[in-house]
Amino acid sequence: MNRNRYFLLTIGLMFTVAWSSAAQLPVPSMQDGQAPTEEATAEPTIGERIAELEATRLGFDERIASARERTNPARANQIGVPLAQLEERLRSLEEAQRTLAQAIDALNSLQTDREAATQPAAPVLPEGLLEGDPPYPVREVDKVRAEADAVRLADEAAEAERSLSQESARVASNRVRSQEEALRLAKDAAEAPPSDAESAALAFRVSLAQSRLDLARAQLEWRNALLERAETRAGRVDNRRELLDERASLAIDNMDLRADSVAKEWEAIYAEIDEKRAVASASLQEADAAYRAAESELEQARRALNEATEEDQRLVRQSALTLAETKLRTAERIRDLTNIDLNSYDETRIFWETRRDALVPPDDIDFDEMLGTARAYPGLIQSRRVAWNGELGAVRANISRLNTAIEAPPEGTTDAMLAHRRAERDSFRQREQAYSNAFIRASEVERLASRLAEDVLRQIESESWAERARGFWKGIKTAWNSELFQIDDNPVTPRKLTSALFIVIFGILLGRLFTRAVVRRASLRLFGDESLAFTIERFVFYVLLILIVLFALRTVNIPLTVFTLFGGALAIGVGLGGQTLANNFLSGIILLTDRPFKLGDIVEIDGRLGSIVNIGGRCSQLRMFNGVDVLVPNSQLIEQQVVNWTLGDRLCRFEVRVGVAYGS
Repeated sequence: MNRNRYFLLTIGLMFTVAWSSAAQLPVPSMQDGQAPTEEATAEPTIGERIAELEATRLGFDERIASARERTNPARANQIGVPLAQLEERLRSLEEAQRTLAQAIDALNSLQTDREAATQPAAPVLPEGLLEGDPPYPVREVDKVRAEADAVRLADEAAEAERSLSQESARVASNRVRSQEEALRLAKDAAEAPPSDAESAALAFRVSLAQSRLDLARAQLEWRNALLERAETRAGRVDNRRELLDERASLAIDNMDLRADSVAKEWEAIYAEIDEKRAVASASLQEADAAYRAAESELEQARRALNEATEEDQRLVRQSALTLAETKLRTAERIRDLTNIDLNSYDETRIFWETRRDALVPPDDIDFDEMLGTARAYPGLIQSRRVAWNGELGAVRANISRLNTAIEAPPEGTTDAMLAHRRAERDSFRQREQAYSNAFIRASEVERLASRLAEDVLRQIESESWAERARGFWKGIKTAWNSELFQIDDNPVTPRKLTSALFIVIFGILLGRLFTRAVVRRASLRLFGDESLAFTIERFVFYVLLILIVLFALRTVNIPLTVFTLFGGALAIGVGLGGQTLANNFLSGIILLTDRPFKLGDIVEIDGRLGSIVNIGGRCSQLRMFNGVDVLVPNSQLIEQQVVNWTLGDRLCRFEVRVGVAYGS
């Protein structure tokens, strides 16, 4: 009896595998999701592939119906598998059928694209552009460049779609191989002699693995169809891009830059800008009037709400107040955006004036400044876009909220309240349209700034080496005379600072030579005291140093109030890190005036005996009798005990101990 049951279960298992394999999808002959080779795609046409996939898709109807009928807890308990696996098999079959429908749609789209590619090519440029003989007006050339930019963006998008489709097809191909291996393992397990309790479960696992494989193959078919379509579209866009780039380059090289033509065209441009600006100015006046009317309406709504006595009346008037507040915010935002639009026409005129100088440059043109202005404007536009996008998102969220409230009004909503919500939605839609217009206008000005940057770069690239050298030198002169800051309405420039520094350095060198060669010698002859002559030399040098600094500031027109600007910072710097330096300098002045020792005096400091060689601004030089020079900070000579062996006279007594052996 057991053998007969085993035989019947084996026959049933073989029938299940054969039946589930009848609707298997053909495995495409491709590796890693790459496009099929010519030899592989030359056999079935797109129509044949569509017919084959449609037949396979219809073949899933019977399998889905059978799987849906068997997906229940009783069947799961009978064959000994979780109910979730039965549901997964059903979902896989349904998803495979839907994916095949998507693959068929993609193949139909591919067939349409290929049929369009066989038709006569459309004109590269829209009708009316570059139809005459060169030279061409600047604005007509700009339209050609705009067409080229649009196709360039489309080409980049098509290339991105192709790359994404290639990766998706590769992943789908790997998934097919993985599911094929899983199906093989399931079949191997089912072929081993199972026990009576495991036979039905093993048969189901084979069916489940088959449904997973069918889904993976359907996804691969879909991804391959998308890849072929993306490659077809990318090829068409790429060809159009090459033609448009060539035409745009030709148009740029043949722009009409004759003086009379440029003057005539720019006159028309300015007239058009003035006309649009007048319209924007009138719109701004209307927006101001609408804002004042909205303020009055809001005030009336508030008074009406305060006068309401009944609850139903208060609800209606509260709804009217909300509407009035929304209208006021809408009127305020439309007014702000209209004002920005009005100012944008001034920016447009400036860009066109600058662009005229870039295309027909005068002698003193500064291309670097032009380029910096043109490149800075997109950053301003981007900051505006970020803010507007956030506000526009909130507006659209309110529109969606109001749509829901209008389509399914809450209980207790009256007709008047519903009318208020419709009016509020219309107000938000007006605000949404205002933002859309602002985006369009900002893009127009940004495109003009981009054209200016391109024209400037082209002029810079066409400059000769001599012109570039002159431009470089002019840039240096501009930076040399640029204003760093102001002191009492007097600009301070790098040239002034450098001149003052040069005067100070040169004056210090001359002052040091003068004091050493003249003052010290004259003082030595007058007083006969070398130490006194040294002191006079130091004081004269310090006075000259102060005069040199004042003369340098006066020469470059830097007022003395500069010290009031930096005095606080200097005081903080001295207080934090320059205390020791200031202490030593002041101690040096005290040593020069008080003269506790002179040059050549023999002194003893911290057990070191030597003669004073020099008294400087920071430290004094002590030369010991063994020839070693010691630099002693001036503050130590003031604060510590110093023994001067030659303060009163030049006579010194030294004690020398001599050891003598006993018995000598």
